[in-house]
Amino acid sequence: MKILNKLKTFSVILCLAAAGMVLVTASGCSSGRPHETLSQDQEDRDITSRVESALHATDYKFSDVKVETIKRTVKLSGSVDTAAHKDEVALLAQQGVDVKEVTNHITVK
Repeated sequence: MKILNKLKTFSVILCLAAAGMVLVTASGCSSGRPHETLSQDQEDRDITSRVESALHATDYKFSDVKVETIKRTVKLSGSVDTAAHKDEVALLAQQGVDVKEVTNHITVK
């Protein structure tokens, strides 16, 4: 009887351990964004960095512009002085390597 109880206990522990492993494996690496792989998250960070560098390399510098990238779509926000600057930011972002789309939410002061 004692052996049977020990086997049952062992079976329960084994099942719980297996279930835990399945949960850990299924969750994978999380980047904080749903359904996004670690490599996609890195690519998005690289795109953001390249766009920000391009903006800072201009005469205007675009210091009030925020850049965010999710699945290769660049979202621009913040403010600039003129409509021409708003268009220039969007163009610079669109010319970035691996940029799929640009969403321009920049406002003109």
